[in-house]
Amino acid sequence: MAKSTKRTSASKEPQIIRILKPPKNAFNKERPVSDLLWTQVEHLAAVVRRAIDDRRRAVNTEGEASAFIAKMTEIMRSLDNSDS
Repeated sequence: MAKSTKRTSASKEPQIIRILKPPKNAFNKERPVSDLLWTQVEHLAAVVRRAIDDRRRAVNTEGEASAFIAKMTEIMRSLDNSDS
């Protein structure tokens, strides 16, 4: 019979992992965007495009078209307001 290699903790208390606060200069609104951050922006944009396309393809009735147009208009207006 094979021995189990599963380890069990001697203590049932959860381990606490301490995370240091980043220095105040870690975020700089004026610093050029890094490749990692730009990749995250591109990934999120692709996810949003897919979600919009999925909803657009699901439109089959005038009511669904009306709801889709209203929602997309609401989103576009909120983007216009947040940029100013």
